[in-house]
Amino acid sequence: MLRWMKLIRKKHSRRIAVDTERVMALLDRTMVKESLFLDNGLTMRELARRAGTNRTYVSQVMKVAGVSFYDYVNGFKLRYLAEHAVEFYELKITAEEIAEKCGFSNARSMNKCVKKEYGVSSMRFIKEKFLNMNNSE
Repeated sequence: MLRWMKLIRKKHSRRIAVDTERVMALLDRTMVKESLFLDNGLTMRELARRAGTNRTYVSQVMKVAGVSFYDYVNGFKLRYLAEHAVEFYELKITAEEIAEKCGFSNARSMNKCVKKEYGVSSMRFIKEKFLNMNNSE
């Protein structure tokens, strides 16, 4: 009997992994296509609605994937910041303006996220991206 249960669990976990990958890919496409991450008020419910699924399913999939909704969305914001860092540096805009353009609620929240991911302040990150870009030319 135990052997039978193990086989069911193994088969079930494989299906969950496939579903998780499929749903995460759908969420990724929706986030990028609609630039939802730029909305600092984005909720899991809204992301699920836009992706054509429901909040409970998205929550379960993120749990299986081992990522919180907050970290998932912030990953897109950080990529956007990295892609536009040189532009932001050249425009000489404030941290608050950069945070707003990247979908963060404020500069403090952006800085906390950048520091967690890259170990430096957001403005230092932007400056280093600019310097690296200019040194590579």
